Amino acid sequence: MALNDPGEKKSKQFLILGIAAFIIILIWAIYTNGALGFKAVLSMMVKTLIWLAIILGIVFAIYKIFFEKGEVNLIANDKQSIIDAGKLCKPPLLRDIFLTGDHEHGEAKLGHIIGYCQIQSYQDAAKGIAIPEDCFIFKTQVFPFSLFEESKVIRCLPHEHTDLVGDVKIYAISPIEKYGYFWPNHTFLNVRRIDQSVVKEAYRGQIHEVMTDLVSITKKSAGLDSEQNKMIDQRKLLKIPSSLDETESRG
Repeated sequence: MALNDPGEKKSKQFLILGIAAFIIILIWAIYTNGALGFKAVLSMMVKTLIWLAIILGIVFAIYKIFFEKGEVNLIANDKQSIIDAGKLCKPPLLRDIFLTGDHEHGEAKLGHIIGYCQIQSYQDAAKGIAIPEDCFIFKTQVFPFSLFEESKVIRCLPHEHTDLVGDVKIYAISPIEKYGYFWPNHTFLNVRRIDQSVVKEAYRGQIHEVMTDLVSITKKSAGLDSEQNKMIDQRKLLKIPSSLDETESRG
């Protein structure tokens, strides 16, 4: 069962083409110049990759600092928080994650588990019941293709999967994707568990963003924000031409 998007397939294709081109160049170098040609090509490739990595790193840093827009995606922020937490405390014995299927649908592998954490679902929070929810962070590709793949998260209750030892099997036929997360297929119509939970998690993130903006606004109003002070100083240094200045220069 494939969970790859078109972007991941293109990255995989480019990587395969690059490896194939590198192998062809090496074979041609060995055929024409023997071992010396192999060493020369290998040395050139290593130097080129090093310089390319440095240049790309500088370009990426410049883009992140000066050009990237600071858009806030509350759901993506929550998902990234779960991914970060899962990678910090992944049990060492976990390997791959599977879907069991049923008597009409066979078992399917989702991918390799790279993280795990447990949160509490909002499903029955209004009733005062805290339901634990397990979050498995996984990737569908193997190394080195996994380097070009974003981490995925599937959320399920403890009774919906096997023990956390070795391969973990989720009692479901297929995954469904809602709001950037994967869920067992039988939860598709569970609005309280999926829709309301994600909305309430985003609401908590919205409070954090509002408080952060409030601190920034307070600093600017009190004249404590360094960036705002720099902008004001720069405006004071700019000489704005006026019609009187133009008349004096002509006279």
